[in-house]
Formats: sequence, structure tokens, C-alpha cells
Amino acid sequence: MDRSRLVEEISKKVMDRINDLKPKILVLNQEHSRLIFKSEKFCACYWSDDGSAEDKSDVLGSYEAVVLLQLTCDTMTQIASGVVVTDDAKLVFRALLMGKKIYIPKESIELFLFKNTAPDSYYAMLLEKLNILAAAGVTFCAMDELEEKILAKKIEPIDTGSVSGEEVFLDKKVITEKDVMKVCRNEMNQLYVTQRAIVTELAYDYARKRGVDIIRKKP
Repeated sequence: MDRSRLVEEISKKVMDRINDLKPKILVLNQEHSRLIFKSEKFCACYWSDDGSAEDKSDVLGSYEAVVLLQLTCDTMTQIASGVVVTDDAKLVFRALLMGKKIYIPKESIELFLFKNTAPDSYYAMLLEKLNILAAAGVTFCAMDELEEKILAKKIEPIDTGSVSGEEVFLDKKVITEKDVMKVCRNEMNQLYVTQRAIVTELAYDYARKRGVDIIRKKP
């Protein structure tokens, strides 16, 4: 192997390793997610991946958030009612149960296309389904605001525990992956927990990949 080819292979492996350590965003209904998330700031914080819901359902736990680029009336009503049939609805439903963040561009909401044609009472009923998703934590925003909304989560303040320097202490009985995510978003690298705290396997795995030390603190 010539020198230039060797350098190329090493560079690729280094970049792959860097990307593996970044939080991942799953983009559904889009062949090339990098066409949406292309700013240097975003690429430095996240790795965006695209694919079908059917392909990604088994590895949903490895993603921090899901972006759904097409919210049909069928998918919306299924998720809101909890009776899911289609692959997209199943994945978003499961992502919500797992505490994942869901982002949906307003331009992709099919319901809005029928605002002037659907009976008022029927439209209002369907709109309530959309409100249920919003109440569950789904973020609706304009397409050109997606990056800004997702990046805003990187600096989300930690709402539990005390922070000092580059460490945080959580006085909780169970430490989950979501707790470690909050530590990472605030660029902390040491998470102190109580001696009796139960740390889930997903939390340990996420901390290891992000370089966060989980330390048990003596009373």
C-alpha cells in the first residue's frame, strides 16, 4: 500500500472513531440527512444518520434524537392514540417511551394541507392529536430551525443535582442514560452518584463512549 493510500485509510478510521463518539441523530424519510444538517457547528456536535424506521428500530437506543420529516395524518393519529401499525409510527412511539427527543418540521405535517377543506369539527379533533404529541415533548419547528433547536439541547441546563466546575452530583436512586446525556450536554466529564444509586447498563455505556466518569460519592 502506498503512503497516500495509507494516510487516507488512517484518516478514515480516525474520522469513523470520532463520529462513533458523537451523539447520533436519526433522520427518517430522508435519503441524505447531511443535506439538512450541514453546518460545521452541528457536525462538530452530532452525527446524523438516515434510514427507514424498519431498518433502525432495533438500534434506536444508540440515537439521542429522531427527526421525522414526514408526519402523515395516519402516523400522527397512531402515535397520539398509542395504537401503532406503520413502521414510522412504531419507531416514534417507542422513541417517546424511551425518552428520546423527537423533532418534526411544521412543513411536513400533512394535516395542515386540509385546513381549508376539512369540516371544522373534524379538523379540530385531528389538531388535538397534534397537541397531544406536543404535550408529550415532540418539538415542532420550521425546517430551517431544526439545527438551532437540536443544538439548543446541547446547552440545556441540568435540572437535577448540583454542578461544580467540570463535575456534577446527582442524588438519585436510579441513574439512567438520559441523566448522563444531560451531563454531556453541559460539557461535564465527571458524574458523582450516591453509594447505593443504581446505574443502568445504558447509562454506563453512554458514559464510557462520551468520556464521562461515573464516581460513587461517600456520604
